[in-house]
Amino acid sequence: MKRTPRVVGINLGHDGGAALITDTVMVAIGEERLNRTRYSPGFEASLLYCLRAAGLTLADVDLVAVSGIGRTPPTRTETGLAHLGIDRERILPVDHHLSHAYTAYCLSPYETATVLVVDGGGNNNATEGVVTLLGV
Repeated sequence: MKRTPRVVGINLGHDGGAALITDTVMVAIGEERLNRTRYSPGFEASLLYCLRAAGLTLADVDLVAVSGIGRTPPTRTETGLAHLGIDRERILPVDHHLSHAYTAYCLSPYETATVLVVDGGGNNNATEGVVTLLGV
């Protein structure tokens, strides 16, 4: 029987945090909830929190999706995850607004959706984006 991929999502920059999804667990937390510093950057404490809640280690994770604000999505090298022992092949940089759009879409009951993202900032200094997503 094929196992559902175990995926971690990380947000770099201000309002940092992590989320983890497996076939049995969905957990997410912002870094500021753990260190009590509003708009806190970073992801390490929230990543550790998610892994502990799921009873997993980084070696058990199949994919790490990384979103951040900047000119372009961070490259696999720019994510800074190498020091944690995560293979480059398991890192997937994601456009900032696309990550917002997928969050809305994947939690909706719809098979097809057009998502409007309006944000303070994203990649390439964009403040909004429109994405049509089809049955992912």
